[in-house]
Amino acid sequence: MLIYPEGMQGKWKEHFGNDQPITLELACGKGDYALGLGRMFPERNFIGVDLKGNRIWRGAKTALDEQLANVGFLRTQIDHLQNYFAAGEVAEIWITFPDPFLRASKAKKRLTHPKFRLFTSRYCNRAPPST
Repeated sequence: MLIYPEGMQGKWKEHFGNDQPITLELACGKGDYALGLGRMFPERNFIGVDLKGNRIWRGAKTALDEQLANVGFLRTQIDHLQNYFAAGEVAEIWITFPDPFLRASKAKKRLTHPKFRLFTSRYCNRAPPST
């Protein structure tokens, strides 16, 4: 598990030791999807991203115990992802169970807010689907 790592932009291939495509799972919680996908698709790399360290610790421990070298976890705020990835470094971004932030005053915190689409359009190596 990486906690606010510095200097990772463009270096994920070195971290994983391969040049396989990277899929991010945002707000991953315990990382169940990242772990499951890592088991099913060893030809891809998966990074679970969450702010809560106690949540992703469980997933990181499981990845280590099962020796899933293609699964990693990043503890950071999602709106700081641009600090950790170079343009085009990410193949896919998954948002499986986002916090809905129901109040209108919290709309900018939603992972579906347009400000997060900027990250997707710049750092993903393919365009996001239109809504």
